[in-house]
Amino acid sequence: MTFYCPVTGLEVLSDPQWNNQQVSSTFTANFRVIDDSIIYSAPEGYADVEGVRNSLALNDKIAGLVSGGRGPYVQIEDYTFLTGSESEARRNFSRALNDNSRGLNLIFCNLSHPLSIAVKIGKRFNTTGKYIHVAGNYREAVNLALKINGKKERPAAGLPIDISGRHDPEERHLRPVEVLADEAWNVRTPTFANEMVLIDQCILHSTSTGRLEFQHLPLIGRTRDLCNRTLSGNGGIRYMVVDAGRLEGGSRSARIKYVQSLKEWHQRSPISMYIVYGANTFMKTALHLNRPSLPFKTRIAGDISHAFRLIRDDRSGPVSGTAPQKERKKPVVLHYEEIENLMALIGRVNWDVEGIDSDFDMAEDHPLYFLYQSILLIKEEFDSVYKERKLFEQQLIKSRKMEAIGTLAGGIAHDFNNMLGVIMGHAELATMQITPSHPARHDLRQISEAAQRSADLTGQLLAFARRQPARPKVLDLNDTISGMLKMLRRLIGEDMDLSWMPGANLWAVKIDPAQIDQILTNLCVNARDAAVGVGKITIQTENVVVDEQHCATHAGCIQGRFAMLAVSDKGSGMDEATIENLFEPFFTTKEVGRGTGLGLATVYGIVRQNNGHISVQSEPGRGTTFRIYLPRTASPVQEEGEPERRAVARGTETLLVVEDEQSILDLCKDMLERYGYTVLAARNPSEAIKQASLNRDSIHLLVTDVVMPEMNGKELKARIDTLIPNLKVLYMSGYTADVIIHQGIIENDVHFLQKPFSVQSLTGKVRAVLEGDRTAAGQ
Repeated sequence: MTFYCPVTGLEVLSDPQWNNQQVSSTFTANFRVIDDSIIYSAPEGYADVEGVRNSLALNDKIAGLVSGGRGPYVQIEDYTFLTGSESEARRNFSRALNDNSRGLNLIFCNLSHPLSIAVKIGKRFNTTGKYIHVAGNYREAVNLALKINGKKERPAAGLPIDISGRHDPEERHLRPVEVLADEAWNVRTPTFANEMVLIDQCILHSTSTGRLEFQHLPLIGRTRDLCNRTLSGNGGIRYMVVDAGRLEGGSRSARIKYVQSLKEWHQRSPISMYIVYGANTFMKTALHLNRPSLPFKTRIAGDISHAFRLIRDDRSGPVSGTAPQKERKKPVVLHYEEIENLMALIGRVNWDVEGIDSDFDMAEDHPLYFLYQSILLIKEEFDSVYKERKLFEQQLIKSRKMEAIGTLAGGIAHDFNNMLGVIMGHAELATMQITPSHPARHDLRQISEAAQRSADLTGQLLAFARRQPARPKVLDLNDTISGMLKMLRRLIGEDMDLSWMPGANLWAVKIDPAQIDQILTNLCVNARDAAVGVGKITIQTENVVVDEQHCATHAGCIQGRFAMLAVSDKGSGMDEATIENLFEPFFTTKEVGRGTGLGLATVYGIVRQNNGHISVQSEPGRGTTFRIYLPRTASPVQEEGEPERRAVARGTETLLVVEDEQSILDLCKDMLERYGYTVLAARNPSEAIKQASLNRDSIHLLVTDVVMPEMNGKELKARIDTLIPNLKVLYMSGYTADVIIHQGIIENDVHFLQKPFSVQSLTGKVRAVLEGDRTAAGQ
């Protein structure tokens, strides 16, 4: 810790071996060194011979450390706490002065009346060759010592603030100011800087430079916490003093957040007063407007001395007669035209349009300037609210648009899945009936492959609509991506450079690994197609904490901790109009035949399905970066296991199959009967209930579509339960289990089959449900 003189700002050297030294039973010695050339002595008690002798020995030891150990020095004798002295002790003190060749100037201060007479007599009959001076108090004494040494009052080199004026007029002696500073407490950015020091274990002084923005506030909060931890056990920070003389201002969001941070700080560590000095009129106005909402006292000071005086008055009450008298100002004369101009300005303000359309101005010394600044500040608040409202409106319109498109895409995919199920199922059944050498086998294979590609397309639509069947698991994103690199390099071609930069200690995420495959495949294909010449694609991961500022400028963003996946390229880039439509289905900038327009829509849907968000940064000619934020999970990463292989099993049970689409109903009946099952087919719930009533004792399983006319699958199961209690059920749908569970159509703990399905998946699910194997049934 470092101490400074509160009058001159000079550094004060102190040592435990110099202070509170009991040099006799009645006498205590106290020494300090000011600016390496002034020894300050403040003895306490009654000076006896033994005490003076021991005190002088300690004085000589300290004198060897000042002025290089050889040069002259000035000694201040402060007798504030000296109660008296023996005559022999005074003579010993005088003899020691005669023998000291370096202490040429001796200054006495705070003398009692008897000591004052004794010193003046000694001064008149002085034969020591020393210069003896008498000062009224410490302030006069230290300034006289500087004058003798030919120095002016100045703060010590390296002291970040001027603490001169810190001295309390009632404190006639030296009470050094403790100033703590640490490089870790400082904030330095290209546009803003802030230096903090702690004064007297209770005052936090900040010097701000530049323009305060939202991103600087966490840095200030961190350094403020570091300062307060230094004072643990000492009551914490009680006063905050801010030098705003070099502060240019700040954004509205930064001002609001800063005030909020002060309130939050006060809740954790209460403060008594917040003081600002050096502020311009606009800053003063903003502080005045916020004052009623702050839970502590706020003051505006003229300079740092004024700030210290406010703190002294707050701690002990104003000292009578010490405050300077203010000059009486002449009465202010306001002209009627000035008031009219100001009122006209208020009347012309359009509160729904940004800014004030007026050339009206007012000088800072005008008596109405504070009111004028208040109008500008309030208008700025309205402008910010107007901007935020417009931004939210745009985000809401885009969100609703994407939601509507997603609903349409999900419905199309559901109907398309039904048709694809019929095509794929009958192609599979036909293939099973012919020999490997049959000429039609090639045609059937082509039909199956085309249907599968179409099913993949509906999968992309479902991904965009956030209705894709997903099997999320906790995984390490770095490991998952590393396992895909070989495939991705083949995908983008040998003429592309693929760089992989995994982040250290990456947080785990919960997502279907197949969806990571889809995300990277689509983004890397897009990056490859955007490349000019020999291109480069960079895949990067890192841990990211998303804050309020980031969310304020990114639609659909939420705060929290995320594992971030970034894919960057150095390709042709995109303009703002292209970025605006980027995630809409079927939107593409590629020529006909090179893209479906579903790649980025798929990525968007997957990310939103997993409660994440995505951002795009691009500029024509300078490449593009996609950043995907996936929520962190605290669950442990799941190890991969070998998938269990199951053979297609036959059965002899009776199944009640309910499906409102006749072609799918016929297909299911055909598939199941080929494997030995007896099938009771029903086109609608009414027919199913009738079949259940007639065959109560023979039905083993209900296989039903979820979404049907009359009633849904869950309601049908409840009705049949009254006829056949505890009948097992297998639900099937072109929608995913996630969607129908979310809509409350079926429960989470059920058996479910996603359309389109193969013979193996249908018969395997049926067998698993009948045998009670929940794992094989997909649960």
